[in-house]
Amino acid sequence: MSKSRSGGLDSFRRPLKVTQAFATENKRCPVRLYELYSSLCPAERPQGAMYLRPLAKYTTDRWFSAAPLGVHTLGSVVGNLCRSAGFTGYFSNHSLRATAATRLFSANVDEQLIKLKTGHSSDAVRAYKRVSEKQLSVMTDIISCKMAKGNDDRHVSPPPSSSSGACSSATSDDASAAAGVFAYCSFSGAVNVTVNMVKRDEK
Repeated sequence: MSKSRSGGLDSFRRPLKVTQAFATENKRCPVRLYELYSSLCPAERPQGAMYLRPLAKYTTDRWFSAAPLGVHTLGSVVGNLCRSAGFTGYFSNHSLRATAATRLFSANVDEQLIKLKTGHSSDAVRAYKRVSEKQLSVMTDIISCKMAKGNDDRHVSPPPSSSSGACSSATSDDASAAAGVFAYCSFSGAVNVTVNMVKRDEK
């Protein structure tokens, strides 16, 4: 049962949610973490029970009992972990789904692929398109004809030189140039410009 699979004929016609995880080379590899968890569970576990109750007295090769974790305990796992880590605000198990979708959107993954991973059957997944400070910073660099951060080998292509007031890419990171935003720009006629310089912290 879930928010989009609440029972009835409509849910019966929906295909089951199936997602895949692949092995990676880092310590958060989902395949290796599952294999580790499974190795610490008893060989005989209840059918359909993914999460088992931890043992009060565990051993080096067995951490969990054969009893499934209660639904209320399971529902508060992420919130309890975040409070223990010192995070403020409201967090739930759904926060993991929202964070995964937000990270995939930030990495420019196609929306259809994101829906396959999160299990969304509607466009509600778009609610997780959240703008980050890094994205806003890149937009500022693009507008000011400066290279986007992290793309030192790529330059902003200049417009045709015949255009009046054309602006080409600025490759210097010299913050001392008060009018650096207009580097390599040319103007025709009298131009009055007021520049308010705001120093941006480099991250």
